[in-house]
Amino acid sequence: KVKELLSSLPFEFTIKNNNLPRALDIKNLSFKLDTDEGVRYCHTEDQSIFDAISDLSSTSITLTGYYTSIKSVKITNIQRNS
Repeated sequence: KVKELLSSLPFEFTIKNNNLPRALDIKNLSFKLDTDEGVRYCHTEDQSIFDAISDLSSTSITLTGYYTSIKSVKITNIQRNS
């Protein structure tokens, strides 16, 4: 039941210059993200999303997805902000 509850919680986070993703793992398509609530371990099954995240420079993007555990999230969408 806890996993069902967590997977129903949406995750949304805007990446800006001061909080870029770190510990990029191309083999597992995962990375760490420092948020106000602490470190979030992010995973994606989509290579294009991972590539967009790893190629960030000074642009701002919003990541959306859902929680898979208390500190882990599955990223399902990426949106570039103007």
